Amino acid sequence: MKKTVRAILVFIITVNLAFCELPAVTKVTINGLKNIKADVVTAVMSLRSKTEYSDTKAASDFKKIFNLGYFLDVEVAKETGAEGVEVQVTVKEKPILREVNFFGNKEVGRGELETEANLEKGESFDLTSLKNAAGKLLKKYKEKGYNLAAITYETKEDEKNNTINVTFNIKEGRHMYVSKIKFTGLKNLTQSVLKGKMDTAEAAFLVSGIFNEETLARDLQKLVAYYKSEGFYLANITTHKLTYDEVKEKIFIEINVEEGDQYKFSEVKYSGINDNIYKESELQNIFNLKKDDIFNYDIFLRDLDKLRFMYSEKGYIETEVSGEAYPDKAKKTVSAMIKIKESGVFYIDKIRVENNYKTKDNVILREIRIKEGDLFSSNKIKKSLESIYNLGFFEEVNPRLLPVAGKPERRELVLTVKERQTGQLQLGANFSSLDGLTGMLSVSENNFLGNGQRVAVSWEFGSSRQSYDLSFFEPWLFGSQISAGASLYNVLKAYYTDYKDKRIGGNLRFGLPLGDDSRIWLTYKYEQVNIYDVLPAASILIQSVSGTNDISSITAQWVQDTRDSIFFNTKSGYRLSASVEYAGGLILGTTNFTKYVLDASTYFSISGDLVLAVRASSGYTTGFGSSLNVPFYEKFFVGGTDTVRGYGERILSPLDNSGTPVGGNFMTLGNVEIRFPIYGPIFGTTFFDAGRAWEYVTDFDVMNIPTSAGFGLRIMVGGALMIRIDYGFGFSPKATQGGQIHFNMGNIF
Repeated sequence: MKKTVRAILVFIITVNLAFCELPAVTKVTINGLKNIKADVVTAVMSLRSKTEYSDTKAASDFKKIFNLGYFLDVEVAKETGAEGVEVQVTVKEKPILREVNFFGNKEVGRGELETEANLEKGESFDLTSLKNAAGKLLKKYKEKGYNLAAITYETKEDEKNNTINVTFNIKEGRHMYVSKIKFTGLKNLTQSVLKGKMDTAEAAFLVSGIFNEETLARDLQKLVAYYKSEGFYLANITTHKLTYDEVKEKIFIEINVEEGDQYKFSEVKYSGINDNIYKESELQNIFNLKKDDIFNYDIFLRDLDKLRFMYSEKGYIETEVSGEAYPDKAKKTVSAMIKIKESGVFYIDKIRVENNYKTKDNVILREIRIKEGDLFSSNKIKKSLESIYNLGFFEEVNPRLLPVAGKPERRELVLTVKERQTGQLQLGANFSSLDGLTGMLSVSENNFLGNGQRVAVSWEFGSSRQSYDLSFFEPWLFGSQISAGASLYNVLKAYYTDYKDKRIGGNLRFGLPLGDDSRIWLTYKYEQVNIYDVLPAASILIQSVSGTNDISSITAQWVQDTRDSIFFNTKSGYRLSASVEYAGGLILGTTNFTKYVLDASTYFSISGDLVLAVRASSGYTTGFGSSLNVPFYEKFFVGGTDTVRGYGERILSPLDNSGTPVGGNFMTLGNVEIRFPIYGPIFGTTFFDAGRAWEYVTDFDVMNIPTSAGFGLRIMVGGALMIRIDYGFGFSPKATQGGQIHFNMGNIF
């Protein structure tokens, strides 16, 4: 009986499978094509000759064909025959854009309009793209000050060839500018103060006065925020209106302000605090607002951010910190309630890197100061990102934390990077105030084979300078934190009046870490210095070292560097350096001296990208043994491009009888810069310099140190290379009359 039932079931299943067998596709036909090739359509289809047909596949192919973006309508049908299914695909193509014309444009060129519209001839046309193009053109006109411009469009279709022509009709109107900004309702703040907080500005000398609706909307928000920062917590912009003169050229903006009363801070209370993490007194210590202070809403928000950071620093990264301010109109005070919803602590499970197509994972991972299994630390993450940026290999480094399945207390740290070009082939010319015009050919790679190694070969040639240089640097020797580098060079300096200076040598350098931010560098240098073509009128100091001298030296240098960026856009941190160079004596060579140098620089963010940078440096050198006098070319020189701007090169150093700088045994200098962005990769700076070199330490006279002031431009190239142009005006008799312009590559500090 069981065998009979089993046989019946097998028979039924076999019959069902036979009836369910899918029909085969015998032919695929594409109808309605004029400009698009059939291969473009069939390439995305799963229904092809000799494949099985199903309605699911047909529906999927319909979506794929429509998503190509070439068609207004798509139909996928089937015709069933004895041998199988013939698939009929019928499409209606979008017209092809043949011409784009502009009429009425006088102030904006056709090329700029074409670029802005971004309608490609020969591509499929659709109405949505046309509407977007019109919107972009109108926005461009408004950006240029044509606020009442109007743009319409019309189309002309050739049905036979399925092409279309587009014409934009432009009414530009007059060029408009903001003539007057007026505030009403003011009692406490002035018109000029409020105007200074706006990006929208009245037209004036070097101020265009261009009006932009989005900019004005942001300005109104900024004005309210500024009032709140001054204690006017309930201040509000009640209305604003625009009016024009009769010819629609001048724009008048009137902004009505309801200032309200100025409020003071009364107290802050906390809820949800777990004393095991932070006590209320610890939270209160970082809260900047104190009783009876003018209530500054900006400071209040920053204090909330500090509280969030405190919790994330201990691994409580999902702790919620929110704050509410409660004004008391009768007392004119504001109290605050800070609510803390603490989360559990989190640990780093795994760390991985994305989008690093060239740089190897280990080059990035070794810069990360937090390790797998460590408690999450916001500060370590911040320092890690700074270290990765300072490699100079990446335009962007974006961290993400992802949950880990089955491990609620752990997170995966993912760093998504965007690499920049690190190899350079340069053939061109350089100009600096010291070297003059020099030709240059160099090949460099700062991320050799993706290993983070730096290799460079360069040749400079000019009437005043010739040099050859080959260098290699390994930041992680054999996978350890020890750095190593080597260089060979041949440099001729022929810009001195009384002599020429030629140096052939090389060095070996090793860096040993002392902590997260400090290192010891040990450098051995061997150099042959040839002073030749010495004029008979040259000083005894120069003539005494005429010929070839050997320098064999070891330098020990301690560096502590906490800067957030080693490039020009440094906003915080400091760099301290102390070095001692010992030449001759036990390590041979024909020249004996020791040289001591102290250097310190620090950076403060005044507001956003406005940065104050300060540097101080001092050095001392002395001879010993058989050469008590230090050769002049190893002494200190001050004045010019990289030291005190506004003066000739090296002119603030001891001079011989002919006025040639011969260097001093003691030097001190200082630089103060205020740095600010101008546009894109262009930065500006104003500076104050002071410094000088003396023959003896006892000659030091703080009251007679030459000073200068000036301004400059910094142009960043490729994110890491910088062109520097400075104009300095000196205040001592040795200064260049009328000031001096200085050119160079790289930053002064």
